[in-house]
Formats: sequence, C-alpha cells, structure tokens
Amino acid sequence: MYKQVVGYSATDGGKKWTVPLEREICSATPRPSAGGTIVVGIKDRIGSGARCRDLRSIDLGTGKVIWKAQIPEEKGFLGLSDHTLTISGNTLAAGATGVSYGFSLKDGKQLFTGPRSGCKPFAYAGGARLLAAVSCPTGDYKKPKHQLQQIDPATGKARWTFNAPAGWEIDKVYSADPVVVSLVKREPKSWTVVALKPDGTLRAPIAGGKEKFRVGCGGSFVIFGQNLEGCQGVVADPNTLYLATEPVRGTGGGGNQIVAFDLNTGRPTWRAPSGGETAAVPVRMDGRNLIVYREPSYGSGGAVASIAPAGGPPKTLLRHPRSAAKTENSLYSVNVLYEAGSVYLAARRVSAANDREELKTPTMLAFGP
Repeated sequence: MYKQVVGYSATDGGKKWTVPLEREICSATPRPSAGGTIVVGIKDRIGSGARCRDLRSIDLGTGKVIWKAQIPEEKGFLGLSDHTLTISGNTLAAGATGVSYGFSLKDGKQLFTGPRSGCKPFAYAGGARLLAAVSCPTGDYKKPKHQLQQIDPATGKARWTFNAPAGWEIDKVYSADPVVVSLVKREPKSWTVVALKPDGTLRAPIAGGKEKFRVGCGGSFVIFGQNLEGCQGVVADPNTLYLATEPVRGTGGGGNQIVAFDLNTGRPTWRAPSGGETAAVPVRMDGRNLIVYREPSYGSGGAVASIAPAGGPPKTLLRHPRSAAKTENSLYSVNVLYEAGSVYLAARRVSAANDREELKTPTMLAFGP
C-alpha cells in the first residue's frame, strides 16, 4: 500500500515483514512466481512527470528485495502509457501502449523488446502461458484490428496468433490455460467471450445470449493503458467456463446463478442458484468441484460453498460469523482467495480523507474452519 509492501501471517494476521519503498507503488504483478516472488513498479521520481518505471522484485517468504531494475524511458506519446506487469515462468513481462519488454525474473536483466512497428503488444497476461494483446495498424480508428498471441517468454517471439474479428478488441484474459478471452466492440457497444485451442485457433464462442454476467475486472493502478488480468468471478477448468449472472434485486433479495459453459460447444450445460439471498461468484476449482463465495448481507456474514461437477445447490463449506458482517461489507470490490480450508478477503481499493484515516481502514479479513 502506497509506499510499502507488508506481509502478514496467514495464521493470525500478525505482521511478519515490511518492505519500505522510496516512492509510490504504481503497478504490481497479479500473482507470484512459482518460487514465491512478486514484482512491483514504483514511480521513477517525485512530483509531476513521474512515470511507473522502477521495478522491485520481492521475496514473499522473507520480505527481502531481490533485485532492482528499470523499464527503459520512452519519449513523447509512448512515455505516457502505464505499464502492466505479469509473470510467466521465469519471465516478467511489461506491456504498455506501443512498447513492451521482457525481463529475467532471476536478476531483472532485460530479455527482449517487443516490436516497434506493425502489430505491437500493448498488454500481457501471464501464468501457464504468456499471452499478449496486440494492436495492428488500421486506417480507421473506429475499426480496430486486434490479435491475441502466445509469446515465447525467453525471446518475446509469437508462437501463434489469433486474429480477433474485424472491429473487435481484446479486452480481458479470463484464463491462460485453457485460453479464454473476452472481446469488446465499441460501436455498437458489444461484448463476447471466446475459447481457443492450444494452437490459438477458435475452440468455441461462448453463447451467453443477452444475459448479463457479473465479472469484476478492476484497473489495478492503470489509468492510461490496459490491464488484461485480475478479473474476479470467472473460473475455467479444462472443459468448462463458469460465470455468475447479475443478481436479481427485489423482494426476494439479491440472489443470482452460476452458469457452466461447455468450452467445446460454447453452450450452457447447467445452472446453479447462489443458495441464498445474496450473490455468489466463482473463486477457483477444488478438484472437480467449483468453489464459490457467497457475499454477505448487512445482517449476516458471507460464506464459501462448493458446487458439484454436475451442478446443483451449493454445499456450504465455511459460514462467516455475523459479528464480522459489518467489516466484511466494508471491503470495497473484494478479492477472494480460498486455500486449505480458509478464505482470505482483500479490498481492491482503499481510500480515506487522509493518510492517518487510510491506515485505520480495514484492508484484509480471513476466516478459518
């Protein structure tokens, strides 16, 4: 937060370590590496004209800074865009409008520079694959031409390319393995989701019809630029995509449904109710079962539940106490992590009238069995 990264005990919430930083944090990898490191970006100077270029690699086990590096400085329009960071294998990828780079996760040394002409990556998504959203030259800005590419993390070269339909833009990567991506169209305003095969060819468009789905994709520091990752409320396994519908408000409360889509056909295979008067959102897979988070109400806490592979009502695994409902409700646009029978909630945005009040604002909450 702000000028520091803090590690807390998963057992009791006690502070384990603090990494003070010279300047404001402006970017961060959405997930750690397999070895337990993250990379954050901080402003390169204090005051006006500061850019998000200075990188710090942090060991999550010890709270030590492993290395420091800097994204090359760009002039003019190219220097205005915010870089988003992601990790894939042993590579840290940084993408911004018109410029992109790869760095070694071991020592921060630069591995590659993305193309500077023709079709150029503007954002990356990491994990099991390194994926790049790519913008190609077009004579009409109202008719953008986008691609999704799988990138070799060591060289920055494309292994395959998927061409989005004319006029459609790469919006978010919901899953890197299997590849599931959302596309948007500006005029007329439209949204769709497609699943791709391992070679980048079309597997199936997701047939969501006119139904409204609830997928939370925060900007995560990005003001001018694009972040492909960080979406909450969407989960994919090798053959199924799980989405939550928008809750239905009214006398019956704000319950919703979880819809399972077959990635080979794009069609829904089952629907499951949230199991209460508040909405439920997919969190992760636990074997073949889907884990969902049921949101709190003003009078009761939330819950974690599982849905069987064939659907059906959710089975409650962990019910949060009523005594914590007020705090749970106060977390803005919450991130949910479920591990080893415990659930961890983190606010995606923290704000207050001043620094002192901000430090008093609850940011994380955990419940155990």
